[in-house]
Amino acid sequence: MEHEGQIEVVISDYILTPLSCSSLISEIVKCLIYQKCQIPYSYNWLKSAINRRRRQEKEAENEDNLSKRNINFTVENHFRTASKLYDDVEEAMKELGGELTRSIVSEVVILFGPTPICPKEVCTIRLPKLAYGHFEESHVKDALKHQHKALRQVFLSNIWMDTVDSAIPCTNTYIFIKKDDASHTKHFKPCDPLRFQMSVKQYSINLTWECSKESLCCKNLTVFCEKSQSHIRQNEVELSVLPTDKQMWYQFEYSIKGFKNVYVNKSAACDLW
Repeated sequence: MEHEGQIEVVISDYILTPLSCSSLISEIVKCLIYQKCQIPYSYNWLKSAINRRRRQEKEAENEDNLSKRNINFTVENHFRTASKLYDDVEEAMKELGGELTRSIVSEVVILFGPTPICPKEVCTIRLPKLAYGHFEESHVKDALKHQHKALRQVFLSNIWMDTVDSAIPCTNTYIFIKKDDASHTKHFKPCDPLRFQMSVKQYSINLTWECSKESLCCKNLTVFCEKSQSHIRQNEVELSVLPTDKQMWYQFEYSIKGFKNVYVNKSAACDLW
C-alpha cells in the first residue's frame, strides 16, 4: 500500500467529547469531498443553496404556486443530484455522531473510488480515547471556539497541501468505521476488514487529545430540571464505554456520488435552482 504521509493533529484547547470529535470529523470529511472535486463548490455553499431552494418550494407549495414555476429538467435533475449528496453526507455524519457516543471508534475511513474493492484514494482518521461522561451542552461553545485551530493543523500541513489537495474525477465516496462493538445502527452495517492493493494512495490524519484535570469538570455535576425540579447527577447518566479486544468494521450503507457543475445557456445550473 502506498503511504503518502501522516498528518498529526494535537488538540489541547478543548475537551474532545464525542460531540466535539464528531463535529471535527464532519468538517474534515466535508472539506475533503470538496478538495477532491466531488462537488463543484464548497459544502457550506451547497448547504445554503439547497436549504434556500427547499424553503422556496415549501413557501410556493403553501401558496399553491408550485405549478406556475417554469421547470427546466436539466436544472431539476442537477438539483436532485446535489440534494442526494447533501442528504447522504448529513445522514452519515449524524450516524457517526451516534456511533461515537455509544461505542469506542478507533478509525474513520473515507474511501474514494468506483467500489470499496478498487479505491483510488483512502483517507484514514485515527481517533484517540474520547472524554465520555460529560454534559455536551457545557462544552459546545468552547469546542466551536477552538475547533478552527485543529482544522488549521490539518489544512495548512505540508502533507495536505502536497498530497491531499489534489483532484479526483467524480466518483463514489464510501465511509467506514472501525469500533470494538458488535452492535450496528440503521445505516452502518457490518462488513469485511478493509484490504487494498499496493498501488492505492493512502494518507492518514492522527488526532491526539492532551487530557488534563479539566476533563473531570462534569464529574458529580448536578443538573436541575425546570418541570419537575428534580436533579440528575452526572455519574448517574455517564455512559459506560469499556474497550474490548475485538475490533469490527462497519460501512455506511449509501455511497456518496460526486457530481460536476452543469451549465444551461452559459449559466451554472446551481444559479437557476
